[in-house]
Amino acid sequence: MRIKNDKQKEFLLSDFYAAVFLRSSGFDLIGINKNDPRRFNFIFQDKVGRIKLLEDFFAGRAKVEPKKFTIAIKELKNLMYSDALQP
Repeated sequence: MRIKNDKQKEFLLSDFYAAVFLRSSGFDLIGINKNDPRRFNFIFQDKVGRIKLLEDFFAGRAKVEPKKFTIAIKELKNLMYSDALQP
């Protein structure tokens, strides 16, 4: 995970399920970098609370509505294998 651009407050995340969690938690997906055929990088608009949310996710303390999580999985998988949202 790294901040891409300080002005636009974007960040990259390569963990699929962490990206799904953030998407289902209301973070805006800006794009998907597909330059490396072995790894997708999800580009999100950053906002306050991201660090705490990800800490909770990786520690197993995070909560999200199952339906939102399932919808986000389908959405990200569709975008990964289409040309939409490619920077």
